[in-house]
Amino acid sequence: MLGFAIPALYTLFAWWFCTGAILFLVRRPKARHGLMLLVASFFFAAALWIISATREDVSAFGAYAGFTCSIAIWGWQEMAFLMGFITGTSHEACPAGAVGGTRFVRATQSIIYHELALFATLAALFALTWHSPNQSALWTFVVLWIMRLSAKLNLFLGVRNRSEDLLPDHLRHLETFFSKKPVNPLFPVSIALSLGAAVIGWSEVIARGASTVDSMRLNFICTMLSLAILEHLLMVVPWNPSRVWSWATRARPVFLASASMPATEPSAIELRR
Repeated sequence: MLGFAIPALYTLFAWWFCTGAILFLVRRPKARHGLMLLVASFFFAAALWIISATREDVSAFGAYAGFTCSIAIWGWQEMAFLMGFITGTSHEACPAGAVGGTRFVRATQSIIYHELALFATLAALFALTWHSPNQSALWTFVVLWIMRLSAKLNLFLGVRNRSEDLLPDHLRHLETFFSKKPVNPLFPVSIALSLGAAVIGWSEVIARGASTVDSMRLNFICTMLSLAILEHLLMVVPWNPSRVWSWATRARPVFLASASMPATEPSAIELRR
């Protein structure tokens, strides 16, 4: 049982901590964002190198390395978006009265560069790891990409909790593309398909046994998928999901408070996971 629990708990911690760390960094003064993203870019490059170096590694180390590096690469993409470096061709709010295809096109224009960057990264991971025995990084990123795209579409179509309070000021225009509804027609489809994939995946994890590396790699992916399903469910329940990362989204963390550091603006989002 412990063999199943350890990779799952590691994934849970990585999801919770890394998301909070990104929210925390995005809330720092905007003048520091360029330096922070530059530092993160070194980790991005190192992660790609490690993924390439461990693509033939079928040990537990290779599985953990691939998964962790994929999370680091995803984190860089989120930072670049939330800090406003890679967003879209439009930075304007949704025009009054825009509906249907017009509204969708304007929403897409607001995030198109980010979407292209994610797709380019996915293509790079395919090129690095395809036909290699260790594809932890690739399939972790695939799950994050698909479920994030689903989350964005559901935010656009309408959910109860839009988490617009997590948007930084320079992305406030995005909330005008979110719809507020108890649920939308896509939501049950998203849940049904992802839940079905999770059930199949977890069945395979159990069938392979906790002691195998293949099971461990699949455990990472299935746990991440399960967390993405949870994030979807939090969109429609009468509870603010932002509380999960309240430690990272306070206006002025006590341990960094000083006269030289002014309180920053409300936090950031990723449209999750």
